Amino acid sequence: MENEIYELKPIPREVKVHKDDEIYLSVMIGNAQIGTNTVSYKNQTLVKGDLKDSAYLGEVKDLNEDTIKVITKVLDANPSTDNCVITTKFLNQNDDVLFSKKDRGVAPTNGIAFFIGLYKLKILSLIIMCFLLLPGVAFGQEEKSTIDFEDILIPISPGFILLEETPAVIERPSTPQALGLSLLGIEDESFAVEFAPYWLTDKPDLTALDYYSGKKPIFSNFSISLASVNSDTSSYVSIGFRTRLLEVYSKETRNKLSTMISEIRDTLNLIKSCHPVYDPCTKADSTQNIRASKNLKTQKNEFDDTIEKPILSIDIASALAGGTDTRVTEDIALSRWAAWANLNWRPNADNFYLTILSKYTRNVEFEGYDPDTDLADLGTRFNYDFVPFTVSLEYIQRLNLTEDIYDDYRLAIVGNYKISDSLYLTTTFGKNFTDVNNIIALAGINFGLSKRKITASDTADN
Repeated sequence: MENEIYELKPIPREVKVHKDDEIYLSVMIGNAQIGTNTVSYKNQTLVKGDLKDSAYLGEVKDLNEDTIKVITKVLDANPSTDNCVITTKFLNQNDDVLFSKKDRGVAPTNGIAFFIGLYKLKILSLIIMCFLLLPGVAFGQEEKSTIDFEDILIPISPGFILLEETPAVIERPSTPQALGLSLLGIEDESFAVEFAPYWLTDKPDLTALDYYSGKKPIFSNFSISLASVNSDTSSYVSIGFRTRLLEVYSKETRNKLSTMISEIRDTLNLIKSCHPVYDPCTKADSTQNIRASKNLKTQKNEFDDTIEKPILSIDIASALAGGTDTRVTEDIALSRWAAWANLNWRPNADNFYLTILSKYTRNVEFEGYDPDTDLADLGTRFNYDFVPFTVSLEYIQRLNLTEDIYDDYRLAIVGNYKISDSLYLTTTFGKNFTDVNNIIALAGINFGLSKRKITASDTADN
């Protein structure tokens, strides 16, 4: 398992205190990542575990001779971003903030980011304390409030779906990445780019448990896409969006997730960074790291599998496209637009699930269709997962509301294969809409491009 170590600057960090203060510490691990902490003083562990709620460390007189070492371990558990953000706060018995700092870094895919910070308590004189406590003078070092998981399917762009250039019309439930790329018909230069604005900035106060409680599915799943598709006679560009209106986990699954997060934290507590100065390892520590890392990988895979399976979810999307026969930008005109909704249901929260589609399409002037027509699609897709494969059967009944034609349909078998953590191959065979040239034989590739603002050589407190 790959690890990344961040030494938090400056070394040490200064925490201004009064000689009679009692010291408490909280560490918030944001971006819906999973993590834990080990806090030590003079090589003695003071506290370890989840420090979302502040923990008592001791009195100033017992902690001011040496530095307090805080090691925060963050596991990459968010399918949408591998960015990490932690907020470290020292407080006193009155809940006054003595020190506050947000630190950022990147967790290796399915690996651990170690944030190592050394903190030195500095006792202020009575005169300085009185000055700091005057009205309008802020005491502490609170940072300005500026806010500068792999078995997850990468979604197909709504633009591709609108232009009917997808292996499947009914999309499987999926998780948006901060940035994703889809390629279909590479020789025709057809591609789509999709990004999720919510994950382009850090979420310092969003814990993993809060995220999977489904409190903000609309915002965290909202994504915007741009697509370009070329045929022999026409070129199209499209813009679209998607989001999730509802996401429901069963009570059993919610309890399971909570237990899994606790178990992952327990395993993280067993793993040391082996930093030669601040967290050295003995031979026994290295052996324990190997054993714990194997266990952590198993736990992470089980966690990924569980978060992918809400018992019920409802997704909505919309897109509009413009086309041109000349491939000249100035000639692009509105071609078609559509809006649709998918209901996804897993009866037993296992590998079998059903997706139901309802879609309205307005054709202004789109290749293969009569101008100014209104279409309604109703369909269903049966899916079964057996990693790394997924096999699906989809059927869509198309209703031409303009010409009162109701017997058009699409029937296809869809296969998905996970090549790597962020690379998926999708193939389709079947009958497409219309009676002419209606054989489907299509393959596509989806890439997930995780957003990395900070590289391994950057410091975590930028």
